[in-house]
Amino acid sequence: MKTETEQFVQEMADIAITCFMQNQRVTFWGYCPEVLIHLARSGLLPRMPFQVVDDRTACQGKPVFTANVESPDQIPSFRPDAVIILDPARAMQIYETAVEQYGIKPTKVFAPKEMWRQEDHCDDPLYLDCLRSIPSSIRGGLSIPRVAVHLFQALVYVVKHPIDGEVLNLGIYQGWSMYFICSLLKKLGNDSRAVLGFDSFAGMLGDHERDCFCEHQIALGKTGRNFFKDTSLALCREHLRDFGHVTIIDGNICDTIQAVKGRKVALALFDMDDYSATRAALPEVYAHLAPGGVILHDHFTFDTLCEGACVGQRLAMREFLADHPMFHLHGTNVFLKI
Repeated sequence: MKTETEQFVQEMADIAITCFMQNQRVTFWGYCPEVLIHLARSGLLPRMPFQVVDDRTACQGKPVFTANVESPDQIPSFRPDAVIILDPARAMQIYETAVEQYGIKPTKVFAPKEMWRQEDHCDDPLYLDCLRSIPSSIRGGLSIPRVAVHLFQALVYVVKHPIDGEVLNLGIYQGWSMYFICSLLKKLGNDSRAVLGFDSFAGMLGDHERDCFCEHQIALGKTGRNFFKDTSLALCREHLRDFGHVTIIDGNICDTIQAVKGRKVALALFDMDDYSATRAALPEVYAHLAPGGVILHDHFTFDTLCEGACVGQRLAMREFLADHPMFHLHGTNVFLKI
């Protein structure tokens, strides 16, 4: 069985051989000796017009047969018929640069198939910086990595368009998500936008038959009913002390959500895990949500329901949508007010 490297070499070599057999001029973007040596052994490479470019200065000037690795700025003078990407880690970035900056036809840029596979992670340096900025002492997070990515994308969206209004975080626990939100807004130069956090700081307060979080967790083998009680208003204020324009509202969200009255909302993150608080907050948030504003649930798709413990949040949203249609990007926890 071939290794991933061997599969990559064979895939890109097959593309190159096809181009060479059609007498095409080929630019290889990315210094990858494994592929180039493989092609040299085929006997085709030395006889066909090609160039190797790389935007990394450390690679430029390296010898490749009778030539050297060049800067991508040499692509226009070479006038290639095809560009083959040999840097899988940066394939999408190179693809877009080849098309947008150098005018290569999209159908003539060849990249590893792996480039098109969707992942639950984001390589944007801004996103990664925000994650790294969250102190390890703050417990919590979002259900799966994809929800954090969607929160990142939604915040960038409301800032860049721009969508007027405040950002709400309903169910903040120890402040992990609020820290992420505030950190990103600051990095986007939008730290004057108000951020409101809501929490009872008393754990799960379910009093409805659809409030099944505690029962479900116990059924999964977890003991006690003190879920999410290891927090406090003082603790969250301490965690978020570096950010201005932050307001934390203490109390049962079913009651305190009235604090939204008179405000405009751009984005609301729902992370209350259960039915009652979610169902009580949705009408008030929706009424104040700006056109184009976003509701993002930490728990809606089946892979974010924590083995069923958080299904109450999904039930509340589905019930609400019956009378309040929103654009829902299928397979996500993202909803857009239109």
